[in-house]
Amino acid sequence: MKFVITVLILMAFAVIACIIQNWWDKMTAEDRMESALRRILWIAGLIVVGMIVLAVLAASNAFAQEHRGHTHAGAIGKFYQTWMRPDNRAMSCCHDKDCAPAQSKLVNGSWYARNSDDEDWVEVPVSRIERERDSPDGQSHLCKSGVKGGINVYCFLPAGSS
Repeated sequence: MKFVITVLILMAFAVIACIIQNWWDKMTAEDRMESALRRILWIAGLIVVGMIVLAVLAASNAFAQEHRGHTHAGAIGKFYQTWMRPDNRAMSCCHDKDCAPAQSKLVNGSWYARNSDDEDWVEVPVSRIERERDSPDGQSHLCKSGVKGGINVYCFLPAGSS
């Protein structure tokens, strides 16, 4: 099947090349020069725009990683990849950006947590507190996402459970 698709793609390129060649042959030398210059400028412009977009994405990604102050590599990464929700062990806690080390506090029997870049504390539902795994680094860990109307906590692991 892949071979057939590859052949079809090559045939399409051959047809396009024939059309371009026919068009090119009908042009004067001056028209060819102008057309080539236009194409070169368009390609250069696309390259510059692409480089700017890549630079912005790289900078924002580096900022996000630096800002969150955590990694998904090593023991913590393995922990996040294998962490399943306490209320539904068939569902993962982490989707590569939901989990991070967290600050936590116990107030009147209820756990509250926040990531290092959050201002507000979020109350952790009892059903989302992990009681069967140990923290890989002794810190609290919180998996959450912002949803319409508030924060959805997927999983929480209190500090000191190593």
